[in-house]
This record gives sequence, structure tokens and C-alpha cells, in this order.
Amino acid sequence: MSTSWRDLENVILRIPDVQGAQVLTDDEENPKIHVLANSERAPRHIVREITALVRSFGWANADPDWVTVVQVHEDDDSSFSATRLTIAGFSVGHVAEGISATCRLRRSDLVYQGTALGPTIPAAMSMATIGSVNQALADLGQLRFNGVNMILSGGTEVFLVTVAEAGEEILSGSAVVRDTLEDSVIRATLDAVNRRFLVYTGRKL
Repeated sequence: MSTSWRDLENVILRIPDVQGAQVLTDDEENPKIHVLANSERAPRHIVREITALVRSFGWANADPDWVTVVQVHEDDDSSFSATRLTIAGFSVGHVAEGISATCRLRRSDLVYQGTALGPTIPAAMSMATIGSVNQALADLGQLRFNGVNMILSGGTEVFLVTVAEAGEEILSGSAVVRDTLEDSVIRATLDAVNRRFLVYTGRKL
């Protein structure tokens, strides 16, 4: 493999919530990746991103077992938490044109609200969420709704959302269906735009 371990470490460090990375090799010359991360996301999400990244570097057989994640919890992390977008509320209603949805996202003391009309509740809610995110991005409007579907994975219902950005790159995100349908769609949409939000603003969702 022509890519150096240092190159791979540097790319891993760009993943949100990762604070440190070290790549070693096992007896078969496969990478063994040790990662230090904060506690903002579940370790399995970080492992999933790193595994996909390693596969993109040429290891098609990359296994999640190659990745070890150690998380640190910082009690005084209020400055970081204040930059995060969190769900502040949502509503849906039926109108003559279809489904009307509103999504409110909060960051610190600011609330961003997006509204949208869509053919279904999931589509309208995802569009409203994207509207809120674009408002948080100073109305630059980089992101637009592409699609939403509910799929079954291992018997579990999961919402899959795709979002298009200005360069027509398609971003995807998913969320296991918990609580309400609307909440699950919002979380899947935020999952799709998380890394692009970091690129645009320097802040993590």
C-alpha cells in the first residue's frame, strides 16, 4: 500500500469528535487503528466512519475490529456544547398542497426555524430540517433535500436521508426509528449534513 500510515492518521484526525489517532500494523500488515475521541458520539458511529475511510484508502476487506476507540469525557465542555445544533421542536400539519412541516434547531441561545411543504411527512420534515440548517449557515443555502426512505436493517426500521450540496455531491445520513417518526427523520437529516456543517462553519453538529 503506497499510502503512508501518517497520511491515514492525518485524514482520521479530520473526522468530527476524533482527538488523536495512531495507526500500527498487525502480523499481516493490516492497519490497527487506535483512536482517542470525545464522548459526543457513540463509538460505533466513529468506528463506522473510520472503517469506511480505510476502505476508501484501498483495504476493501477493512474490518471494524481493526479500530479501537477510547473516549474521554470532559465535565466542563459547555463551550463545545453551546456550538451544537440540537432539536428545539417540530410540528406537522395537513394542508391543501400536501404536508406542512416546521423544524426548529437550537444553538446556544439562537433558534433557527425552517418550514417546508412536501408530499409526505418524512419528506416535508427533512426539507424543513435542511431549511433550519441553511439558516444556521447564514442563509447561504448550500444544502437541498434529495430523498428520504425508511428501510429495514436486521428487522430494525431505519430512516435514510440524502442531501445535495451546491457542488451536487450527495450526502447521506441515517437514524434508527425511535420516539417519533419526525424526530427520527430530523436526526437522519442532521447525520447527513454533519461533516459539511463542520466544513462550512468550523463547528460540529
